[in-house]
Amino acid sequence: MIIQMLSNWFSIISNPSEQEIYCCTKKSLLEERWWSKMDKTKSLKINIEQFSYTPSNPIFLKNKIEIGLGEIVGIVAPNGYGKSTLMDIIAGNIVSSNCEIQYSGLNAGMNIKYKAIVTKMLEPMDLYEQLTGRDHMELFASSWGKKENDIIQIEELLGMSGYIKKKVSVYSLGMRQKLCLALCLISGAEVYLFDEVLNGLDQENVKKVESVIFDLKNNGNIVLLASHLLENLDECYDRVLFLKDGKLIDVKAVDLNHNKKLVVKFIDDLHLNRYKKPYPVELLADNKIVFSPQNNSEIKMILDGLLEENSGVTSISLGREKISMIYRSLYG
Repeated sequence: MIIQMLSNWFSIISNPSEQEIYCCTKKSLLEERWWSKMDKTKSLKINIEQFSYTPSNPIFLKNKIEIGLGEIVGIVAPNGYGKSTLMDIIAGNIVSSNCEIQYSGLNAGMNIKYKAIVTKMLEPMDLYEQLTGRDHMELFASSWGKKENDIIQIEELLGMSGYIKKKVSVYSLGMRQKLCLALCLISGAEVYLFDEVLNGLDQENVKKVESVIFDLKNNGNIVLLASHLLENLDECYDRVLFLKDGKLIDVKAVDLNHNKKLVVKFIDDLHLNRYKKPYPVELLADNKIVFSPQNNSEIKMILDGLLEENSGVTSISLGREKISMIYRSLYG
């Protein structure tokens, strides 16, 4: 009964021939412990020419991003800007001829090998109220070829032992969030997609989850964190992708010694030349310029200009504690 009830979670591997391929894929990944032999050429490549649910309202337009091993990338925008849609596109849950997502030479979509190594966290509403947390963990562990020791290790890591054998119906939002995270971790994937993973967590559990995220980074995993608030990502990210007007603005957190500089890359010389005159700048190769603002007011003035529509900006690098100014310039 339980297997029938949850079969929709694993419909992609319901065909016997696909099941065999799936199990072989996971077995080889587990045995090789891929992160100890990191292939430096691996990366997650996101190329979205255009995506919309209705022709008159495009959500994404001409975005091309590459994410390397061991990177933690935040995806930030207020609710309703397309964060969850982007995560579903990357996970292969939404397929479009105008979206090309690749990891390690594998294309997203209904590709079982891709889905075995790129995993998106479930939402709390996807859990079954009348099953226990342990029921969920055992089903997922079985499907991923993991053992009871793996389950116990993750439960202890996230501090779930006290309630894991209770039904989900009595769980708080924070407990549900941690169960969803645990079900994602049990996969042993290479790329993790976490959507609002810190929702409903108190400060103690936020620190636990942040610790897990840093462990994944140190193992060489790619981690994408979607959030409607920049503060929710705390000190986790290496880069932040802000969503605005169909564009992904790639912002890199740089070393604290360079907090007073903004390094900006433009799509071409034409757009770059618009920003050379108003401010003293240093020109770099590859359509990059360096701004040296003297104070926060100048930083805000520059950012407001850079983040206007059709500015041609493709990436910005600045100190971590200044990135919140970009959020305010974009969304108010």
